Amino acid sequence: MASSGEDSVLRILVSTDNHLGVWEKDEVRKDDSFVSFEEVFQIASDNRADFVLLGGDLFHDNKPSRKTIVRAMEIMTRHCMGDRPVAFQVTSNQELNFTTGRVNYEDPNYNVALPVLTIHGNHDDPAGAENLSAVDILSTCRLVNYFGKAAIEGQGVGKLRISPVLLRKGATNLALYGLGNLRDERLCRLFQTPHCVEWIRPAATPEAGLEDYFNIFVLHQNRVPHTQAAKNNLKEGALAGFLDLVLWGHEHECLADPWESVEGKFHVMQPGSSVATALSEGEAKRKHCVMIEVSGQNWRSIKHPLATVRPFQFASVVLAEQLELDPAEPEGVQDFLERKVEAMIAEAQRQRSPTAPDLPLIRLRVDYSGFTTTNTQRFGQRFVGKVANPTDIVLWQKAPARKAKDGAGAGAAAGTAAGGAGLIRPEALDESRIEDLIGQHLLHNLEILPEEDLTEALHEFVERDNKESMKEAVARALAETQNKTLRDQRATQMEQDADLLDVIKDISKGRKDNAVASAAQRASQAQKAQEQQQKQADAELRAAAAAAAGPSSSMAAAGVQQGVSGMRLDDLDDLTADGPLPMAPPPARGSSKPPRAAPAAAAARKAAPAAATGRGKQTKLATVRQSPLNLGPSRSGSRGTQQDDNSVTVGVAAGRRGSSRAAAVKAQQKLASTFKNAGPEEEEGDEGDDVDMVDLVDSEGEGDGGSEDISDSEELEEEELEPPASRKRGRQAAAAAAPPSASASRRRQAAPASQLTGGTSFVVSDDEDAPKPAAGRRRLGGAGMLGTGGGRSQQPTPGSGSQQQASKGWGQLR
Repeated sequence: MASSGEDSVLRILVSTDNHLGVWEKDEVRKDDSFVSFEEVFQIASDNRADFVLLGGDLFHDNKPSRKTIVRAMEIMTRHCMGDRPVAFQVTSNQELNFTTGRVNYEDPNYNVALPVLTIHGNHDDPAGAENLSAVDILSTCRLVNYFGKAAIEGQGVGKLRISPVLLRKGATNLALYGLGNLRDERLCRLFQTPHCVEWIRPAATPEAGLEDYFNIFVLHQNRVPHTQAAKNNLKEGALAGFLDLVLWGHEHECLADPWESVEGKFHVMQPGSSVATALSEGEAKRKHCVMIEVSGQNWRSIKHPLATVRPFQFASVVLAEQLELDPAEPEGVQDFLERKVEAMIAEAQRQRSPTAPDLPLIRLRVDYSGFTTTNTQRFGQRFVGKVANPTDIVLWQKAPARKAKDGAGAGAAAGTAAGGAGLIRPEALDESRIEDLIGQHLLHNLEILPEEDLTEALHEFVERDNKESMKEAVARALAETQNKTLRDQRATQMEQDADLLDVIKDISKGRKDNAVASAAQRASQAQKAQEQQQKQADAELRAAAAAAAGPSSSMAAAGVQQGVSGMRLDDLDDLTADGPLPMAPPPARGSSKPPRAAPAAAAARKAAPAAATGRGKQTKLATVRQSPLNLGPSRSGSRGTQQDDNSVTVGVAAGRRGSSRAAAVKAQQKLASTFKNAGPEEEEGDEGDDVDMVDLVDSEGEGDGGSEDISDSEELEEEELEPPASRKRGRQAAAAAAPPSASASRRRQAAPASQLTGGTSFVVSDDEDAPKPAAGRRRLGGAGMLGTGGGRSQQPTPGSGSQQQASKGWGQLR
């Protein structure tokens, strides 16, 4: 092997599973473990090892006897103490690496010549409330350096941190990772779960970089399943990829030659045990300890066989394959087995070393399918003084019966062959563990205690002689159940509180949303109301402005047309008794020229109603908004019948209060002018009468307007009109009550001649003595609108009684 110098070669003697104290109650084999253990240290001293590395299970029992502890301390004191200087140094944090916080050879109170570094195994693992083991005793005595005592942190799967012990010798830097035994089930879950195992890498320094370290990992776990039910073994592929060499403890079969892992980039070595703890096939192989030499990144291993180990011969035989044997002759079978054992003893004596014990271990496994067994104790009595284990030389085994796939037609031979192919591995029967039995038989039947807790409790009771293990297991299970229940209750309460808080938040949010919506609705309503008020104010301002500026002729005409109802007469004699009324020809067909209307006087805006009383009744004369009325042909589309050309339509305006009073005054002037010219000189009046519209006034007068109406009626009397006696008396009474108004006379005189109408109708309340319509006369239409024949009249509107009486009184005017 290439090296950078003798001073840089780090020599490590590796031994695992020493099991001190095993068979200490057996008079023949009680010293076997101690003899081989001392040989290991002797090999280390003879080959100038820098330190001894132990891979766990230093003691066979968790609570070894005092004799075992004393003998172990005696051996280590003889070989580890001395004046020889230690050639390497620890460069890592010793407080984190070792249980004592300091490597033993640096303690000034001790002269350590051969340091020992060890981890714990499954037999001597720490236990109890203090988490101590027998290895801690040796560590406190500064005989060993105890490292790899890692604890799983956190709940559930947990987390594991693995820190290295950094060693340096010359130019060689070694990172030694160690992990004591943990329960296979939990450790397998840790390594299978991502980010649950943390490997601490050394920091780069000026003396050594990260790539300068040679990485070794020593552990004590199952590498392969030992029984068919055992499935909890650590896979090589779960280990870190930066490792260079893995030293595997716990497996007793010696595989001292390292091999490259098929699941990783590292090499694996399994030194095996230094003493046979079970009569299994794996234990029968030659025992070794291994010297590992590391120089820089180069390394090699040197096997050193242990000469003091008791010889062990293991063989298997199937009686059904021996043709000379007859199942009906048991004596022949027993003689055959005796001859086989004698041959095995002879072979063991031939291979025994001079320093090995005289009596060998003999194990014969017999498959007796189709035969009967003999008494094992009686059979072993023949070899007392020849073997170390006369009481358990023969192990009887029968191939497990299997159901043939062909059904009942399968023969016994086929069943035997099938059973032979499915035999259990030999050492599995000797290494059966209570954990495997529980997992195999009680896995689905446990209801109170968990399987893992019961397994651990039974293991401690059997292997560690812990008589309180079952009680402690029950207490732990009860505490865990109570804590889980409390956690569940707290979690449930927290969930309920969270749900209640969410409900409160939802209610509060709903109320806030409702308040915001209500506020928005109120604001919208207020805005609409404000807009409506603004529209009303604008309308009032427009109306006031229009009233101040004066209505146009078209507006006056539209107002009158809305307030006028039609009244139709079928007797022209009522109006033409004294002569025909002046009428304008109807407009030409197709003419778009609108009828002329009298413009409203800007100055005259006061109402001119007249009131008259007669015989205890009050006669009202009201003026309303001016409206032009066509005296041309009208069309009848309602209750009336078609009239001839001689019919005359007289419009009677029924207006509303507040209409243009100037128009009403002008209408009165037209009325007076029309009837003043009636009589013999009618034809002369027709010449100057060019108007085809008649303004009728029907409004309620208030205030002092009554005097003006009375004066108008007096003018009618002065013009020698001859109304009926009742109507004349009514007008005379009104004239006597109020003289004519000067302002009304002035307004009549100011009206232009072009706006005089051909006829005007008063709407008055008739006296009781007013003449009734002639019998047989039938009124057409409603009060108000009187139309000429040959045209279509407007839809008549119901008129008041006074309007109907007014229509019949016009025929008596003279």
